[in-house]
Amino acid sequence: MPDTATETPTEPQPSLQEEAEALQKLIAQGMPTDTEMRVSAPRTVQRHLDWEKRNRRNIVRYQELRRSCTGLPSIESLRLP
Repeated sequence: MPDTATETPTEPQPSLQEEAEALQKLIAQGMPTDTEMRVSAPRTVQRHLDWEKRNRRNIVRYQELRRSCTGLPSIESLRLP
């Protein structure tokens, strides 16, 4: 009887680049803009902390992908002006 833990999955896994692009879209949603962060409007810091808490897993995974794939932009470059 084959061991299911060592079997290869039958469904193709998305490429790392496709996963990174999907994460970029997820991470950018709700991210405070560059202008908001520079002006430091009321509640901007709290908004940023809340956004970071909601997206922690995605951010960590994106950073892992960024280490293994060259050419991926930093998370800060995803921030809108």
